[in-house]
Amino acid sequence: MKKKVNEMTKEERVGGMITRIQEAAIEFGLNITIYEGKIGFVDQKEGKIVALWNATHKMSELKGANDE
Repeated sequence: MKKKVNEMTKEERVGGMITRIQEAAIEFGLNITIYEGKIGFVDQKEGKIVALWNATHKMSELKGANDE
C-alpha cells in the first residue's frame, strides 16, 4: 500500500521528488542544471538553456521550518 506524504520520512519524500523530476524531464525532453543560482531547463536536442526558474524563498528562511 502506498504511503501518504505525511507518513513518509524525509528521505522517502526526497526520493519521491527526485523520481517525479526525472520522469518529468524525460517526458518533456529537458535536462536540469544550475545556472547563476537558478534552476535551468536544457533542451535535450539543442543542448541550450531554454528557461530559468528562480526559487521564491531562501534556504535560511526555511531552516527548521519543516524539521521532523
